[in-house]
Amino acid sequence: MWLFTRYGFFSVTRPTFGLTKAEAQSRVQVRARVKSHLQALAARFEPLAEAEVIESDGSDYRYRIVVDRQAWALVAKQLAEDIDYSNFKSECARKNQWTDGAYLSALHEVWRIHYRLQSKGDDGGKP
Repeated sequence: MWLFTRYGFFSVTRPTFGLTKAEAQSRVQVRARVKSHLQALAARFEPLAEAEVIESDGSDYRYRIVVDRQAWALVAKQLAEDIDYSNFKSECARKNQWTDGAYLSALHEVWRIHYRLQSKGDDGGKP
């Protein structure tokens, strides 16, 4: 799952290393390209406060935390409940203490790419 939030961009997946299969099933890894995005998320959400940011130069996503799946479910629920804005990109610009100009530029680029998909009217043939 990809999440673009006012705290940053995250890829949330099942952990892929260092855990048994049973351990991996009860956890998720929250990955980020920018360390401060994970730090901002952990500072906002208590269930993530004690999570260690793991840095790996050889990984697709350089930074990650591994947390209990139920704890992440609480964070995801709170992220949804915290939506109090009508324009996401404007909210990110307003909350620039959590993110920087590079993140905002990336959001605009993602928006443009998906707008072009909409403009083409291509729904991929899906019902």
